[in-house]
Amino acid sequence: MREEPGSMDTYRQVSRTALAAHSGLVAWSRALMRAAGLEAVEVYGRFPADGITSSYLVVFPYRLGPDPVIADYSRPANLLGVGDGGRGRSGAPGGWQALGGALERGLMEALPGAFRRGRAGAAPVPRVLLGELPEALQGWYREQPSEAGWIGGEGAEAAALLPSLVWRAGLQVTVFYVAIASDGGRGVNERTSVGPPAALGALSVLTSGIHLERSFETTLPSVTPPPALRGFAEALAASAPDAAGGLRGALDRLDNPEPSEIAIQPMHDLGHQEFSALMQALQRPLQACLNLKISLTLAATPGFEPAALVRIHAGPRGRST
Repeated sequence: MREEPGSMDTYRQVSRTALAAHSGLVAWSRALMRAAGLEAVEVYGRFPADGITSSYLVVFPYRLGPDPVIADYSRPANLLGVGDGGRGRSGAPGGWQALGGALERGLMEALPGAFRRGRAGAAPVPRVLLGELPEALQGWYREQPSEAGWIGGEGAEAAALLPSLVWRAGLQVTVFYVAIASDGGRGVNERTSVGPPAALGALSVLTSGIHLERSFETTLPSVTPPPALRGFAEALAASAPDAAGGLRGALDRLDNPEPSEIAIQPMHDLGHQEFSALMQALQRPLQACLNLKISLTLAATPGFEPAALVRIHAGPRGRST
């Protein structure tokens, strides 16, 4: 069944991905402070309550916007047969690429007559007679609702349409952050004011980390496979013993998210007017700060549905309709 790009599951995925990326950035910043020996500097993803006396670093998102190009779902990338080596072409996570390769290997094993050899390799035929399918696959096709369009024709002519698995790339979103360091309750009349400010060290470490490491690793939530896809993969595994291990292994990879690398980029300092406006909006006094940004891919979705079947009818004088 096709999951529309604007479905509720897609929006839940967007929310979970953005929150996981933010938590990963905060954890990365905290690890930098520990590595620098600044254990006393607490790291937060939002501003703490007023009155805190310890030194702290806040990594706060203040603006979010997509790149100028709007998401294009009209040309999804085919995943069947891609395998782990095709990430550059599809842009899909490794688990989804592995599933695409496993599905094609399973189909070629279970339905060897459904592929035609050509110059570009094996190409699937659009459909296979339902009675020629292995029992497990027949059962799966018969269980699908008629409006899903997995079976074409009736009676002895009933045919199963082979599946297509595609990846819709989603859109690139840039999240702009401001990192603000504070020495908490330190005041000019306190004896502690003669010591060096911890805020200076914290921002210096964070600046160095952005330029030296340039990215951080975090685990983003995986995209949940459509129920129809999981059922088809299980039926195919039962019909293709040699490919069964790869199919089930690929499904397991989808259930266990893998670490992702997110790039961090420094930004030019805000102008005096922009900086003052930001601090006023945050209701914070003027403090030392650092500007940075990260890029995320949001609303990327898989598509699992019957492969397109084109019928050409010859009309009068050889014209097709």
